[in-house]
Order: sequence, then structure tokens, then C-alpha cells
Amino acid sequence: MRSPLWAVIVSAVLPAGSDLTAQTTGAAIVRASFAERTAIQVSAPVLAFQVSDPADAAYAEIDFVAAARTSPQASVRLLVETRRAVAGPGGAGDAETQLSLEGGSEGVRTGEVSSSSSFVAAEWVGSGRRTGRLVFALRATAPGTYTVPLKVTVSAR
Repeated sequence: MRSPLWAVIVSAVLPAGSDLTAQTTGAAIVRASFAERTAIQVSAPVLAFQVSDPADAAYAEIDFVAAARTSPQASVRLLVETRRAVAGPGGAGDAETQLSLEGGSEGVRTGEVSSSSSFVAAEWVGSGRRTGRLVFALRATAPGTYTVPLKVTVSAR
């Protein structure tokens, strides 16, 4: 069944006397570019640690979903840093703590995390979506509850 609206559209687009079976060939150069784009979601913006024995490390983990749209050869990095110093028992900053990334999902690097610089937690090449887990360890000289807000970002270059 033919729609009368379709006939009106075809009539308006084609000049009178046009041959619908005529073929036209040609070449066109199309150049497309797009802006790089990244996104990150984390399961918690703040790490919380319960240190019961200062001889042992306390652990906390977060899950992440990182995505990037970039060129096929671009390096994509998952970056982690603290927003401020670790807050110890009573909310005070405790200078005698050490926060490190102990690993997690495949491809996650280990190392010390601080507010002075971004730590490259993972890196891959090209666009895509990655999910995973980051496992953090805190060593402290006194027992108690410790918290630290994280800044987790994705960059493409």
C-alpha cells in the first residue's frame, strides 16, 4: 500500500519529468573529526578505614566504570589522588599515615597515593569502557577510624 504523503514528498523533491531510474556517479570527500570525551563513575567518593592494630594495614575498595572516546592510538589513563590529607580519629589530620593503591582488577598498578600529585592507577590505548576495582591500604600508627576523599579522573591524550 502506497502512502499519499510519500507521493507528495517524492513529487516535491524530484523535478517534473525526472527519471527515477537514472544513475549519477561522483565522488565526495568526507572528513569527520570528534572531540575526545571521558567519563568516570566510582562506587564511593570517600574511603573509610578501620585500623584495629597499627601493625596491620586496613583495606578499603571502590568499584569504577571508566569510559573514553578518543583516537585508536590515544593513551587513556585512570588517575587517582586524595582531595585532602587522611583524617584520623576525631577528624584530625594524621601525619603518620601512608595510603597506597594495592591493586584490584587486572591492569591496576600499585603505588603510593597522595594529594600532591595524580597517581596513574591504570592505562590503556584507544576508546572503550572499562570496569574494575581499586583496593587501597592504609597504614597508621594509632587505631581508629580514618577517612580520605578521593579524586578519580580519566584523561585521554
